Amino acid sequence: KLVLLALLEESHLCEESLRYKHLLEKVATEHKETYNRKFYFGFMEGSGYIDGLIMGEAVVPSFIVVNLSNDGYFLPPGPIETERHLLHFLDGVLDGRVEGQGGNDFTQRGRRFVYETRMALTPVFREAPVLGYFLIGFPLAVGCIFCYLCIKNRPTSADDYEDAPLLAPSLQRKKKLAEKKSD
Repeated sequence: KLVLLALLEESHLCEESLRYKHLLEKVATEHKETYNRKFYFGFMEGSGYIDGLIMGEAVVPSFIVVNLSNDGYFLPPGPIETERHLLHFLDGVLDGRVEGQGGNDFTQRGRRFVYETRMALTPVFREAPVLGYFLIGFPLAVGCIFCYLCIKNRPTSADDYEDAPLLAPSLQRKKKLAEKKSD
C-alpha cells in the first residue's frame, strides 16, 4: 500500500498546517471506499524521515505519497489548496500520471550512500575541521603511497624482460637435460 502523509510543523501548528491536517482527515473519511484499499492516511510532525528519503529538504507543510515497499515517493505537481486538488493528486498517483521518484535500484542506492556520507561528515567538518581532514586525509594518503609504491616497482619496458627466462622452471630443466644429452 501507499501512504499519504501530511507533513506538519513540529512544535505549534500554524493555520496552514491545521488546514492540511483537516484536508487529509476529510479525504480519509469521506472517500474511504474509494481510496481505503490503496492508501493509508497519516500525518507526520517534522520532516526528518522524509528528508532522508527524498535526499533533500521537504517543504513543511506539504503532502507526500510514500511507497514503503520500494522507498519510492510521489510529490504533488503543484500546490494543493482544496480537496479536489488532493483527490486529483491521488488519482494521478494511482493511474501513473504523477511520476514516482526514489526507489531502491542500484543507482538510487549509490546516490543514497553519497547523501548519507555527506550528511554524516558535514557536522564533523563544521565542528572540528582538523579532525575531519585527518579522518579523510590520512587513509587517502596511505592509499596514494601504496599505489605509488606498486607503480614504482613495476617493470616499465621490454628491456627488463630480456634477462627473464621465457619458459617455466620445469620446462627450463627439461631443456637443460635435453642439451646435456645431446652433448
